[in-house]
Amino acid sequence: QHYRQAIAIDQNFKDAYINLGNALKEIGHMDQAIQCYFAAIQIKPDFAEAYSNLASAYKDNGQLTEAVKFYRKALCIRPDFDDAFANLVHSLVFLCDWLTRDDDFEKLRTIIHKQLSGYTLAEIEQKNVQQQAKKAKRDNESIRNSCHKLPSVQPFHTLVYPISNKDILRISQKYADQAWLSAKVCELPIPLYSLMNTIQAILLCPHAPIAHNKSNKRIRIGYVSSDFGNHPLAHLTQSIFGMHDRQRFDIICYALSADDDSQWRRKIQAEVETFIDISKLTIRDSALTIRSHDVDILINLNGYTKGSRNEIFALQPAPIQVSYMGFCGTLGASYVQYIIADNTVIPKKANIYFSEYIIRLPHSYFVNDHAQSAKYMLEEEEDFAVKDVTRAKYGVPSSVTFIFANFNQLYKIDPDIFDVWCRILKRVEGSILWLLRFPPAGEENIRAEARKRGIDDKKQLHFTSISPKDEHIKRGALADLFLDTPQCNAHTTGCDILWGGCPMITILGNKMATRVAASLLNAVGAPELITKNYQHYENLAVDLATNKQKYIQIRTKIQNARLKNQLAPLWDTLRWVRNLEQAYESIWHRFLSNLEPDHIHVHDIGIHNLNRKAYKPYQQDLGPFGNLHPDQRQTSTYNILHSSQHIPSTNQFFVPTINSLYPPQACPQLYVPISSSSPALPAIQKPTLCYHQNSAYTLPSYLLPPQQLHELRAPTHLIHQANLYPPFVPTPQHHFLNTPGMLYPLANNQIIPSPTQIPRFFFIPASNFIHQYQ
Repeated sequence: QHYRQAIAIDQNFKDAYINLGNALKEIGHMDQAIQCYFAAIQIKPDFAEAYSNLASAYKDNGQLTEAVKFYRKALCIRPDFDDAFANLVHSLVFLCDWLTRDDDFEKLRTIIHKQLSGYTLAEIEQKNVQQQAKKAKRDNESIRNSCHKLPSVQPFHTLVYPISNKDILRISQKYADQAWLSAKVCELPIPLYSLMNTIQAILLCPHAPIAHNKSNKRIRIGYVSSDFGNHPLAHLTQSIFGMHDRQRFDIICYALSADDDSQWRRKIQAEVETFIDISKLTIRDSALTIRSHDVDILINLNGYTKGSRNEIFALQPAPIQVSYMGFCGTLGASYVQYIIADNTVIPKKANIYFSEYIIRLPHSYFVNDHAQSAKYMLEEEEDFAVKDVTRAKYGVPSSVTFIFANFNQLYKIDPDIFDVWCRILKRVEGSILWLLRFPPAGEENIRAEARKRGIDDKKQLHFTSISPKDEHIKRGALADLFLDTPQCNAHTTGCDILWGGCPMITILGNKMATRVAASLLNAVGAPELITKNYQHYENLAVDLATNKQKYIQIRTKIQNARLKNQLAPLWDTLRWVRNLEQAYESIWHRFLSNLEPDHIHVHDIGIHNLNRKAYKPYQQDLGPFGNLHPDQRQTSTYNILHSSQHIPSTNQFFVPTINSLYPPQACPQLYVPISSSSPALPAIQKPTLCYHQNSAYTLPSYLLPPQQLHELRAPTHLIHQANLYPPFVPTPQHHFLNTPGMLYPLANNQIIPSPTQIPRFFFIPASNFIHQYQ
């Protein structure tokens, strides 16, 4: 709004247009942002920053060709514009435009080394660095200023760049330092967990979402992510939060993104003990919220991926902080003590390239949910036309004898591995290479590169578009052999392919992101598909394509690893969770014993003592409030009334006491927070008093107008009426629905509009609510 006011005062204020465009881009209004950048360019045609920002808006909007054009325009105006050059290189990588690739990366490495010449905060704290600074007559502040200068290459981009592990660590450290410096603006004591108690955190953030009381007998784990929704991370982790042992662990999920109403968001919300949306809270209030919940171990599921808020971790609201899954590399942050990995992705000799101590899980660190969420692959495979998923559907010619495939995004392909793929195609008669238009603009460049290498791209290259998750997994089974990308492996896609029963070959690289496929193959029991170099990789691919008996043996092995009686560790999610829990207990006990963090090696818990009936998965589409599995529909762990209680007659009101209406502890708790900057709550009218007359008894029910249901601010539990009259049917857990509740408790049959009253619960019989407002 202020930028618009500035422009209204001075319509030639080019910087205001740029800043307004940046603000609009940040909230996803790309078209308006692009208009602002063009307006700035009209005012100043040689405005390099405006061209670069315009290119970034096009890039974020998926218009890579336009982005390249405007990055080049910015560089024409200002050739030493490092950020624009780095973004140009990244765009060209996505487009598979390799014409200047070698020269581009040589120049990029030079830029990186120049930008990494300053100190990191960790080095500043060392005494010898302080002495060097003093000797050179440079005070601490000037050294700290060097930390403000972020490298032009982002940590996530390094995963697919030919950059050394040492440089990757330094880049991550710079970004970690920037998060710490940004967190200092919150004016909170650091580390928050030791310098502020939970009561102080609550007082500083009175609007913070509440969590149930903590039990000292359980370790409280907090998972923080912007990807609790339709995102690969949620596809992989969707069951682990509900699989945790609730006798030993208290799990809270903190969402950094708004509800996308996807099946994955609903499942995670339903199965985890507590789910809290902090997407609208500031960094400060988010950290205070987590501190107020007295979390023991806080897990960063983002790292340096889109939507991350690493400033929360920089404030250290929990005594132990761990990096996992989202970012396949070191965070370079002194305030994150551990990273979860395995012996394959981070061998001991690579410890020096990680700022974290390594938690090494058995088999593979890479969790997935395919055995729960993609059972259809096993149920339908015998009739594997899978009805409509066939090669013909995707235009694969019937004359094709062998399908090599890679369903990664195209940016993971580099010229060296493409050379190998083309040689393989020449050696295997009748074969094709199946790729995805991901992005579509990269297809023509790949086809042109194939023609340069003597491949008939019309006959031997086959492109199809991306597809929904389930179809993607089914489609992968149509391929004969998946050719992995050594520069950055198939991660989620690798799991999808292997679960489809398709073998995958890979090359063991020297970075974490280049060793994930090997980790998956070890955990699925197929280490023979891991190669050492390009020649080994090429020969193995040709051998599997031409030696039918060997190929059948390998494919059968991959397929059988999914069967219940032969389930490989890669697919055993519950076993993986129990191994992870051993790690959590180890690092927590070290903390309680005042021991410094150290590398942790977890021994496999095995399969014999797993209670597989303990986990009850969420079921979709069971009614307006349904998230109940079959066993829960027949049993109940909670009954708000006993049969000996007085049954009201038709001329009496019966209102149970507040204390009798608390939900069972096992019920999922969903919170939608308000920040301290949110507008004042609208007045909520006293709800209508209605009666339920579908039985011999008349019962009171409090109903809110439906438009006001969205304005509630604290948990509101919907109570089923069935347990208020004979035969006192126990209330199933799924009827305890936590809506984004309110600050208006029920007391003495009246609504008291006071946020200080306790308890903050307002109860509505669920069936009456449905009947009245369905």
